[in-house]
Amino acid sequence: MKNLRQKFAITSPRRLLFLALGLGLSSLAYAQSNTVGSIYGSAKAGATINVESVDTGQKREVSVDANGRYRVNSLPAGKYRVSGSAGGGSEDQVVTVSPGVGTELNLAAGSQELETIQVTAAAAANPVDVSSVELVSVIRADMVNKLPVARDISSTALLTPGTVQGDSTFGNLASFGGASVAENVYYINGFNVTNIRNGIQFTQVPYEAVESTTIKNGGYGAEFGRSTGGVIDITTRHGTNRWEFGANTYWQPKQLRESSPNVYFPDGRIYIYNEDDESSELYYNAFASGPLIKDRLFIYALYQGNTVETSNYANGSVSPNKRKDPLGLFKLDWIIADRHRFELTALTDERTTDYTAYKTAGYSTQITGKTGTGSTTRGGENYIGKYTANLTDDFSLSASYGYGKYSQADASSGGNCPYVIDARGGTTQNLGCWVSSTAPSSENADTRKASRIDLEWHLGDHSLRGGLDNETILTVNEVALSGGIGWRYIDVVPGAILQNGTAVPVGVTQAVRTRVRIEGGSFESQNTAQYLEDNWQVTDRLLAYIGVRNETFDNRNDLGQSFIKADRQIAPRLGLSWDVNGDSSAKIYGTLGRYHLPIPTNINYRVAGSLTDRANWYVFDPATSRIDPVTGVPTSLGAQIGGTYAFANGIAPDPRTVAAQNIRPMYQDELTLGYQQMLSDNWSLGLRGVHRRLKSMIEDTCQSAGIARWAEDNGYTNFSPDSLPPCILINPGFDASLYLDINGDGNLSEHLVPARYFGLPRAKRNYNALEVSAEHAYADNWYLQASYTWSRSYGNTEGFVRTDNGQIDAGNTTSFDRPGLMDGGYGVLPNDHRHLLKAHGFRDLSDEWRLGFNWRSQSGRPLNCFGVYPEDGADPEAAGYGAASFYCGGKLQPRGSKGRIGWTHNLDLGLQYTPRWGDGRLTLSADVFNVFNWNKELERQETAETDDRTPNPSYMLPLTYQAPRMIRFSARYLFSL
Repeated sequence: MKNLRQKFAITSPRRLLFLALGLGLSSLAYAQSNTVGSIYGSAKAGATINVESVDTGQKREVSVDANGRYRVNSLPAGKYRVSGSAGGGSEDQVVTVSPGVGTELNLAAGSQELETIQVTAAAAANPVDVSSVELVSVIRADMVNKLPVARDISSTALLTPGTVQGDSTFGNLASFGGASVAENVYYINGFNVTNIRNGIQFTQVPYEAVESTTIKNGGYGAEFGRSTGGVIDITTRHGTNRWEFGANTYWQPKQLRESSPNVYFPDGRIYIYNEDDESSELYYNAFASGPLIKDRLFIYALYQGNTVETSNYANGSVSPNKRKDPLGLFKLDWIIADRHRFELTALTDERTTDYTAYKTAGYSTQITGKTGTGSTTRGGENYIGKYTANLTDDFSLSASYGYGKYSQADASSGGNCPYVIDARGGTTQNLGCWVSSTAPSSENADTRKASRIDLEWHLGDHSLRGGLDNETILTVNEVALSGGIGWRYIDVVPGAILQNGTAVPVGVTQAVRTRVRIEGGSFESQNTAQYLEDNWQVTDRLLAYIGVRNETFDNRNDLGQSFIKADRQIAPRLGLSWDVNGDSSAKIYGTLGRYHLPIPTNINYRVAGSLTDRANWYVFDPATSRIDPVTGVPTSLGAQIGGTYAFANGIAPDPRTVAAQNIRPMYQDELTLGYQQMLSDNWSLGLRGVHRRLKSMIEDTCQSAGIARWAEDNGYTNFSPDSLPPCILINPGFDASLYLDINGDGNLSEHLVPARYFGLPRAKRNYNALEVSAEHAYADNWYLQASYTWSRSYGNTEGFVRTDNGQIDAGNTTSFDRPGLMDGGYGVLPNDHRHLLKAHGFRDLSDEWRLGFNWRSQSGRPLNCFGVYPEDGADPEAAGYGAASFYCGGKLQPRGSKGRIGWTHNLDLGLQYTPRWGDGRLTLSADVFNVFNWNKELERQETAETDDRTPNPSYMLPLTYQAPRMIRFSARYLFSL
């Protein structure tokens, strides 16, 4: 540390400017809370360091210790003026503090005064920081404003090295380090806003209200958990002593948006109709910010209006939708005293999308009738309060409480119409008057209440942190099929075995399946955590990090009874940072840690809730039966084929029976090793290797034969497998401690069933990566960041979602349901994009004009062949799942053995004009996304057979393409008083 302090005490203005600019974008230091930062460094022993916020006037004063070191903790993000005596000279500098990291400023002894550096640039290279073991990127909104990037959090996260775009089925989400898109955690001002139902949604803050986004792509300390992917924390803007006002608008007209190509069967028929799809977006924002009481009380308020319209045409239908709900954010900052601060954040992101369903003349835009109307509501209100107290120079405390609601409500005018699908002839068509396939309750939502306390204490060479956080989540989910029943017309093959175990009669080629499915309830979950960590400066060159996190996850059924309670989940974290040359020009760093993922609440209602799910099959003869043109229901039914297949009978199971008593939550271990070096004042180079290994996974298994064999082998002759729930949550590949009605008398007792009786492999997911990045600081009127990542992700599970089949059902995917479904399941995983190249930056062409770009190229993901499990295989019940195994035509086709989708490339360009006559207040922009309109495939149809083993004519046809070319216009105007 001594040499580090001496290095940055050089009085070269260029060196100081580089340091200051680097701190303006992304700087790395002691692990600390995402919501605040710190200033630290060296000065003359015994000197007094004064720190004053340029924005709010808040003042802090600390003393330099006997070793010549000082530290100012728990500073809100912003600019600070630092002054103090240093051996006869005095320094007065302005530096930028970013959330989640520390800012180093050395005021070393000397006779020459250092000049004041005012940070004004929005982009810079990351300086080598030997005082950190974490990988932290802080992307300031001021920089995003200079780039052609979509104005949302996921697009911002995708700027960082190693992150890949998730499958479009799950929306616009990023995958971190081989993890599925459902394994990230999202914060707004330190409050967890991740939707815990399935992990793929989070609260949407209006991007104009974002100050910066802190991204941790692995290697983070014990303060953070509930993620096996990445940590994304959003810090919102806040008021200052200057009144500021602004307005802006962003418009993507449908007239300047290209369409994706149609997809055709080999015989020329349309499979997917894309050419007439339309989409337009208009966002407009207005904000006000300033002091209610100078130096004490500040507000920031933003209103966002929007009009988003989309029309996606299909065979015989289209449902144009429109969203107009406003979003808003209000932030209040109260500096009670210079060492005491209170913050209040209130925001709403409730978004209701209204749609109208029409019938069309086949594949065309010609509307032939109206089906009905409907709406979907997502998001809700969030309130966050936080108090921070710097009790002494070395000891600080923060306490926060938050409330958030995320609605999951859907409604449609066709809610009384049965859900009818015609899947005959190799295509799928909607019939009848239904609008949405399900009829959920308007009360469906997830509500989170969370409290947190953090303590920080600096003691000599040790920086200690500790704290606890508790959150209670209430999930309401009540859903039935539209009209209370579903109908599906299908082609069948005589002799084929249906899911109810009955063979299709001779001469029957068409059938109709009826299905009744009702589930619902109100479910509570509680997650708690405690952590302790120490950043220990062992020597001037060596920093050691030691941390531990203890977590508890408690999921309950709709009667408030725990069915999974995993406590004492210990997660150790270790790290080292070594200053190679002793002058901060290069460092080697590494981390080793364990990370747990909370148990999603969709498991609560999918496994522990009441569920009715039963199906029947009937002969359908087009010659004797007709289809009602209004409802789509057959006017008469043929003979029933076999009996009722009852997957669930509507009775909530005993909470002790639905999950193994020794079950552990999903967790993984991670090792990172990195090297960083300054190549010059403006260029930095980084290398990082990552290894992640999944250690345990929660999944449901839907089999009783294995448990029955165990009972028989142990002499329990009265045990009936019918006493078991349809599915049981276990850790695949591990022994399961289960409550069983072992003697058939209605009394439950606990028994350990060895893993071999389930016939399932252990869940495996391994990720190895090498990242190379280079960055050029904003100098000579240009800025650049570029990276290349080689990675390999392999195993037998992607995680909490399945890109293979588009399944959003954390902990309840078809993986591990049956042993036969896992045959051939080990191989390269859907998030395996072996090569990834990124670059973004901008150049100031003049005082008025700026050109920005964003480039991404990545290799395609692996492909599979899914079919029906062989009837004569070792697990014949797996055939009841239809085309869900790695068998095609009865032959095993292991995961990833069917090649890969090709590379995708994307180039976005943006031109900005800030006219002199606007006094720098007005900026006009035009951004072109996917300039060359590349339409590379993103995914293909990987199901090679229908459920009755008929070859699927759409196998290997494209399903989605990269987003087509579109143009965005924007105008921003800012002024202050």
